[in-house]
Amino acid sequence: MWRKLSVKISRQDSLSWVPKLFLLLSILVAPFFVFLSAPFQAPDESAHYWRAYELSELDLFADKDSNGNFGYPVPRSVALFAQKALEQTNPRARLQTSTLSAGTQDSSGTVFVGFDNAAIYSPVLYVPQIVGIWLGKLLHAPPIFGFYAGRVLNYSLYVLCAYLALRLIPIGRRLFFVLALLPMSLFLAASLSPDATIIGASLLTIAFGASKLLQKSALQRTDLVIMLGLGAVLSLTKMGYFLLAYIYLLIPHAKFSSRNESRFFKSALVIITIALALTWSILVAAPAEHIHTVLLPGTFVDTKLQLQGLLHGPFHFLGTVINTYLLHSSALLYMSFVGVFGWLDITLPFLAYVLLPILLTLAFLADNQEAEILPSRRSRIGISLIAIAVVGILSTTLYLGYSQVGAPYIDGLQGRYFIPIAALLLPFFITKRISLVSKGSLADKVMLCFTGVLLAMAIFSLINVNVLRIGY
Repeated sequence: MWRKLSVKISRQDSLSWVPKLFLLLSILVAPFFVFLSAPFQAPDESAHYWRAYELSELDLFADKDSNGNFGYPVPRSVALFAQKALEQTNPRARLQTSTLSAGTQDSSGTVFVGFDNAAIYSPVLYVPQIVGIWLGKLLHAPPIFGFYAGRVLNYSLYVLCAYLALRLIPIGRRLFFVLALLPMSLFLAASLSPDATIIGASLLTIAFGASKLLQKSALQRTDLVIMLGLGAVLSLTKMGYFLLAYIYLLIPHAKFSSRNESRFFKSALVIITIALALTWSILVAAPAEHIHTVLLPGTFVDTKLQLQGLLHGPFHFLGTVINTYLLHSSALLYMSFVGVFGWLDITLPFLAYVLLPILLTLAFLADNQEAEILPSRRSRIGISLIAIAVVGILSTTLYLGYSQVGAPYIDGLQGRYFIPIAALLLPFFITKRISLVSKGSLADKVMLCFTGVLLAMAIFSLINVNVLRIGY
């Protein structure tokens, strides 16, 4: 068996086993990630459910109640389902039998539910959740059916995006494989979180861009349409991720049919992505300004004061950024990059956090050894600048709109926000100068074993918290 595998992985162009193995593993672990967690036991999942429900009613923008909260009036039966699911208000709540049938009773009228933190997200991020809720309505099933249908479809969309990305990426395929199978990525995909679409679309955007940038084939008109479409999707996500699509700006003029076509496409990409991002930000400015009053009650958050402080003291802001990433939040960022479940308080076994750097190192060395296409220095500089810009927008946005005035750190940062950035950076620093493993495959065998161990520990954490409850 290992000999056959070694033959298969002996050349970069025969790495078709990587996306196939990803697809197999993601399907095998799907039931554990999707069904073991009780409803609303993922970060902000209740808010995302309400936002998806509102969008399923073809209402694009949240309503405002008399108290200034943003939300939507949902049927009382649906509110009853949520109430039953949240009766045990902690992330280790088990799925109750009463929740399965909750909402089937004849409960007329509506109940206003608030979801300020999800009201700012565009409909693009909730397509699978909306379809799942529609299926439940179509079949006249209890609300829990639509809830889990949304989870299944959200997970399926993520797996599809990651699978296509793994087929497209011409360099660093093993690195992409490890990042796509991160416990955090799978856990988010198996919930109603829009982060699944963000990460999946980011992987696909980067992979498509890398394939067009590094391979010798000329661009077709369909390629241009796909790139503009992916850029448009990312511009309607959050926190500057549309800049990931600017990998397309690095494609040389020679790959276009003419220099004019290249200029027109690149100008159109910049204009469309910035216009869409700014337009949506303006449309949801009201709920965005109100988020901190709900999520951080009693704290002093003032965007205007923060902006004034940043303009008058940029070096103080720089110190805040350094303090956040290197001291205050470094452990949290790393752990929530690898995987933290529940309401971000269920950690994996310690070994899981030790394994990831080893996994990434093995993947990097194996990809480095067999790389047949190497990125140019210009590409590496461009990729680095894009990554810095994304981190800069992410940090500045949370500093201005989510952090307390005068706080020595940026609040609201999560490791999962950096998964797309890692996918952008790591493959483009493949270099033939580092050659520490032989072709074929001890590195691959160890990497695959460690990947299995990492996934097994993630599944054990889910089983322990939701079934065995050892230590809880």
